[in-house]
Parts: sequence; C-alpha cells; structure tokens
Amino acid sequence: MLRFKAKVEDLFHLDMTYAPSFSSTKDPVMYTAMTLHNAISRNRPLLSPAELVGKEDEYQIVDTRSRKQYEASHVQGAQIFHLATCVRRLLP
Repeated sequence: MLRFKAKVEDLFHLDMTYAPSFSSTKDPVMYTAMTLHNAISRNRPLLSPAELVGKEDEYQIVDTRSRKQYEASHVQGAQIFHLATCVRRLLP
C-alpha cells in the first residue's frame, strides 16, 4: 500500500482476490481501511487495549474468535460471540 500511495478511501475500492479457504470475503486491508475511515471521517476514536483497562463499565468488549481461542486467552470481561456460530444459527 505504501507504493500505491493510497488514501484510506482508496482502499475500499481495491479489487482483492478471494479464496474462501484462505481468506474472508473482505481482505484485512479493507477492514483496516473501514476502521481508519470511521476514526477519521466519522469521529470514532480508536482505543488500544491499555486504554480499556479500568473502563470496563463504559465499553462492552466482544470477542469474535472461536471458543478454543477465547479459552486460551481473552480480555477480562470480554463476551464471546463466535461469528461462524452466529451465521450457522441465522442461515437455514
């Protein structure tokens, strides 16, 4: 991306290859661009994990990893919400 000299809004329109066995439908670059766009254009501040310490009452932390990953390590107070399980429950 550094060679591309892209702006955040340019990253939304990249045509990235998609292989279901290796990646999600949106490339991590696109997710990063969406996060940065929200922070820059929509005044949504970014918080580091260190900034959340002591503010558990102000934020709800959702861990979208698998149960195995969650049980191995997670942020104290995080709620598990495994996305793949959610999708299976919603789809017929």
